[in-house]
Amino acid sequence: MNKQELIKIFKGGLAYGRGYKTVELLLDKKNTQDNKLYLQAYDANLMGLPSVSGWSADAKNKLNDEVCRQTKDYNIDIYVDDVLIKQRKD
Repeated sequence: MNKQELIKIFKGGLAYGRGYKTVELLLDKKNTQDNKLYLQAYDANLMGLPSVSGWSADAKNKLNDEVCRQTKDYNIDIYVDDVLIKQRKD
């Protein structure tokens, strides 16, 4: 999938959680490439969250589960804050 298709499909990003605990994963157009989707993590108020690499294991697992569930129809690499969350299957 080329970069323009990824931008068109994921222009609204992804989100999970409820209320003030919502995590917004917004498209990073600058780093997104063919077959590689880059997202940046924000809180419900669109304030940047700490890098995913510093999150607890439980928070990383929830992120991984949600991203994989919401993107199950797409065979692409997905990165959140430079951390590979979902790997493309060849």
